[in-house]
Amino acid sequence: MKRFWGEVLKKAKSIIVEQRRRFYFDLSQVCPPDVEEQLSEMSPSEGSLSEGSLSETYSPQEHLVPVHLGRNHPPPRYFADNVYCETQSGPRPSPLPIEIWEYILDMFQDRLDLMAVCGRVCRAWRVISKRFTNMNGHRTLTSRVEILRFSQLKRAGLHRDRDVGVAISGLSEVNRMTGSLEHIASLAAMLAGTRPQNTMLSLNDGEWPAWIPQSVFLHLSTFTSITFLTLKDVTFPSIAVFGRLTCALSGLEWLSLLGVSFSDARVPIPLGRRWATPPDLRQVQVDRSRSPSSSDMLRALVATKMVACCRVLISYVDSDILLDYIRDSSLQQALYCAGDSLRALHLGLYHSLPEAKLDCADAEVLVDTGICLSHNTSLSLLEINTSLRRPMNPNHLIWLSRLISHVSTTSIEEIRVVFEEDDSPDDTSFLIIQDIIDDTVGLLDVLRQCASLDDILSASDYTSLETVKFSIRTRFGIWDPTRDELAPWIRSVSRIFPKLHVRGILRAGVP
Repeated sequence: MKRFWGEVLKKAKSIIVEQRRRFYFDLSQVCPPDVEEQLSEMSPSEGSLSEGSLSETYSPQEHLVPVHLGRNHPPPRYFADNVYCETQSGPRPSPLPIEIWEYILDMFQDRLDLMAVCGRVCRAWRVISKRFTNMNGHRTLTSRVEILRFSQLKRAGLHRDRDVGVAISGLSEVNRMTGSLEHIASLAAMLAGTRPQNTMLSLNDGEWPAWIPQSVFLHLSTFTSITFLTLKDVTFPSIAVFGRLTCALSGLEWLSLLGVSFSDARVPIPLGRRWATPPDLRQVQVDRSRSPSSSDMLRALVATKMVACCRVLISYVDSDILLDYIRDSSLQQALYCAGDSLRALHLGLYHSLPEAKLDCADAEVLVDTGICLSHNTSLSLLEINTSLRRPMNPNHLIWLSRLISHVSTTSIEEIRVVFEEDDSPDDTSFLIIQDIIDDTVGLLDVLRQCASLDDILSASDYTSLETVKFSIRTRFGIWDPTRDELAPWIRSVSRIFPKLHVRGILRAGVP
């Protein structure tokens, strides 16, 4: 603090000279007593105290406590108000206008450690210092300059929220075009070894350049607090770079891939420790791809063993699993890699399989070769999201019985089939509950094509099965039906699956 006040005095000299004819200053009101000697050395010509000596305005007996706002006074405004100082005789306003303090403190905007101290002096100073020390908890860093500022805040102890996320974006604020993510190297180098407490890291809208130094992975390995990694619309030079990034974050628990693509999608040969996957990685979400080959993301997960220990796999819940993923066995390879570690599987099959115009024989072959769950012997939850439209094709779920027949009979506990209403530009076409009860969309005909599930799931082998649920999710989420309103729909579904209804495990309704 002594060094700080010394620098403040140097900066204040020129201001005091300009303002001495307008204000009477008493810097001792806001300076610690040990700065008195420095004030007294200032000559009258320099404007130290033009209307009296220091001894006339400050006495050692009247010791000033640390500067803060008087409780009996309203908080100072941003401009044209004074800082109140508590003295033994009561609160006294400082003669120094807040505009002068603002001008002085602006000169220390690059000294964030001093800004942190100033922010604790009083509410008036906090307003000034907050302009330089305040950073949104989920701020997106788009340049090396912003990363430098973020690093300074972290080192000054001004960014301590442990639940905060850091987002690196290549999206230019000028032309809104995607660019390079090379500034991730600056972030990793500046914060390496500081034990950052951020739990979420997001890379968005950019390309990972091939010239980023390999040391970035070593620096990222110190980010052990990162448990959630999101990659959205990111292009990697190769699958190997993607693998090294994810494996560097040893504390990773959740991996979300949204629109990830690769310039070179050839599968690399695993090399030793490079593919040491995070031991606590339990949940992987995959959704849409921008790659020329839509299977690249799934093949990257298999090549890097990211799904080897995955307990929850969410595959294309917000979009559709393309038919190519199933036919080229890329989805099957991911399921096989997950093996018996997989506990929950969420699949988005909105249009690909339902609109493939398959007959029973084709559906069985496609499911057996491209989406077989026989290797996932510990699977306890299976959720399938599909589309709901007017009218429904009766063969919409002709493949469902074959898919569920491969599920482990001893581990499966819950099966959900969620019909989600398609988005439509015509807001007048949304469904209401009466459309479902009267079956104007043909949904009951779709369920009748899956009637064989009643016999399959009623077998004595399914010892752990507790719930089989068919639910409807509308586009606007405006339904709040009562049990009496749902009674016709429940009775209709119960007639299609009577054995499941008798067992008490059948559920039908709205989530």
